[in-house]
Amino acid sequence: MEKKLKITKKEIDPERWYKPRTIAENGWIVAPNRKSNSWVGSYNYILKLIRAEKIKARNWGLGKTPYYRINGKEILRFLENIFEVKRSKNKK
Repeated sequence: MEKKLKITKKEIDPERWYKPRTIAENGWIVAPNRKSNSWVGSYNYILKLIRAEKIKARNWGLGKTPYYRINGKEILRFLENIFEVKRSKNKK
């Protein structure tokens, strides 16, 4: 698990803004109950995280349809929090 986090940190540019689809396709954030190898489940999971304000995103949409982008720093922050929670659960 630690190895995956290190690899992901190398792939993500902290200064860049990423689309939820790009994040899902690269497998950086994966839906916990994903049943297939499709990135679509992870994409929907990322949108739920944004709507629940668990991951911060900027809406670049000009109309009714939102067009979210997530900063690389925010992706890394979210992943570090997730791995920290998993680590603390395993220690108990």
